[in-house]
Amino acid sequence: MKSQGVCEFESVVEGDIKQKFVARVPAEIDRSRVRFMQGDACALPATLAPLDCLLAANLLCRLPEPMAFLERCRSVIKPGGVLVLVSPYSWLKGWTDKSKWLGGYYKDGKPVRTAEMVTCVLSPDFDLVAQEDVPFLIREHARKFQWGCSQAMVWKRKGKVV
Repeated sequence: MKSQGVCEFESVVEGDIKQKFVARVPAEIDRSRVRFMQGDACALPATLAPLDCLLAANLLCRLPEPMAFLERCRSVIKPGGVLVLVSPYSWLKGWTDKSKWLGGYYKDGKPVRTAEMVTCVLSPDFDLVAQEDVPFLIREHARKFQWGCSQAMVWKRKGKVV
């Protein structure tokens, strides 16, 4: 997408039948300002910092070490920068060992909620500036979709902006 401005991909229609599509970046977008990386969200490289914005969309409850990710956000997002967390909080043992879940369980007979845990972890270094539910739709194939609702939280890094 960055180098050519286009990316071909396939989508399942049904069974083994697929349809080809092309995603295109609008010509007025300056692609030189973006950087694509693939890696481990629980071990963000030091060379990544400092960031103006980090988007973690439907990621938190799929990480093996979600706390490590949140703690790393403190050091990769610069003061005044923004962290956008979007998650349905659908914790599953197949993705995250239950001992590492940030919520979705009971402790001493009381429910532990992910949003409250995230707030406890981030609030010393970030201010919560927006929060809302965001519906999403995942297409599996032409006649099967998953509908869900994630909670979006927008956090602004505290500290003096340089």
